[in-house]
Order: sequence, then C-alpha cells, then structure tokens
Amino acid sequence: MPDVDPRERLAVYFCPPPDHPLTRFAAAWLGRDLHTGRAPEPPTVPGITPGRLAALTASPRRYGFHATLKAPFHPAAGGTIEEIVNALVDLADGLDPVPVSPLRLTVLGGFLALVPAADAKPAVNRLAAACVRQLDRFRAPLAAADRLRRHQAHRLSSRQSLFLDTWGYPFVFDEFRFHLTLTERLEDDEERARLHDLLADRLTGILAAPLSIDALCLCREPGPGQPFTLHCRVPLAAS
Repeated sequence: MPDVDPRERLAVYFCPPPDHPLTRFAAAWLGRDLHTGRAPEPPTVPGITPGRLAALTASPRRYGFHATLKAPFHPAAGGTIEEIVNALVDLADGLDPVPVSPLRLTVLGGFLALVPAADAKPAVNRLAAACVRQLDRFRAPLAAADRLRRHQAHRLSSRQSLFLDTWGYPFVFDEFRFHLTLTERLEDDEERARLHDLLADRLTGILAAPLSIDALCLCREPGPGQPFTLHCRVPLAAS
C-alpha cells in the first residue's frame, strides 16, 4: 500500500448515515452529497438567488456535511491509508454510539449550525477526545504557516495556543464544541435572521429524527482547496 500523499489532508468526521433525512436535506441545501459526491438540485430560497446561496454555503459544501471529531491534518511521512484505517477500526471497536438528537439550529460564531442536546455534551466530548489522542501519531507536525494562519483567523487564548501546538488544532478537549455547519459566517444580521428562520422551518421534523454518532468517517482532501471526499465509514462497536 503506497504512502499517503503529504499534500493531502485527512480528517475524522461524524457524518450522519446516507439514508438519514438530515443527510438528504443537507446534501440539497449545500449542493453536494459527501457520501456520493453528487450535486443535487439546489433548493429554491425566496429572496436569495442560486448564486448567492452557493456563496453562502461554499465552505460547508467543500468540507461536506459533517461534525469534526479530529480536525484536518497533513499525514505524517511514511504512513499508509491502510494503517490509518486499521487504527480507526481499532478505535471504533472500543467506542459506543452516542445519541445526539434532538439537534437544534443555532448561531455559532456567525455560522448557522446544528448542535446536540445539552445532556449529550460529556459523552460527545469524550468520544472526540479519544479520536484526537489516539490518532495523533498519524499527523505531521503543524507547519509554521498553518500555525500563523490559525492565529490570524482566531484570537486564541493561551490554552488554545497550547492545544494548537500540541495537537495541531486549538478547539479540542474542553474547547471542543460538536456542530454540523450549514452556512458560511454571516455578517449581515438581517440575512442571518432570514436564513435562520427559513432553515428552522424546513428542518421542522427532521431535527427530531433519532440520530447517534454511530460511526467514524475518514475523509480526504486531495489537495489545497479541493472538496473533501469520504474514504470510509467505520461503525462503532455496538452500531
């Protein structure tokens, strides 16, 4: 099995199952299905042109509909995809599914995103922390340019800076917040409120559908700026 390409990035996500109603909704909303790579017909949104909607969903479309468990990283030299998948299988075998429904729509740092019920947070955070710790040996050291970019994009606390230097990402452990992103950062209050109300209406019923973190998904970005693709979906122990 060949080494992974050092130019690519890998990430461990939770992606709802391909047949879940939320997956189908998000694929149409974002304009891409991470499971299939297909681009469904975009929805009609009153007052927002198709071009504007595409701009408002550009980043979540490229990354795919997901919740991050281990943030994107460049692979360490000499590693293989087979080794990483095997480690993911071993990790998943020791983890139980975590219920996260009912989800709710909220504004998170200017983004519209879905977050789980409050009582799910401790179990979700433990699962994410296990992914961060147990898969970190496959991560290449953070490049200086990437570290600078993170600091320029966020006003990191000293604790977040320590996490960035140690784990390659500032928002881990007690700084982690599980979320599934649906938009870019929305600077216009009126537009954000309009989209929030529209999404809340269209998600009625869908967010009540039972949903658990039932698998770990290894996703790959072949090169800078390219869409992430789903490499494999590894079920957790009791899924």
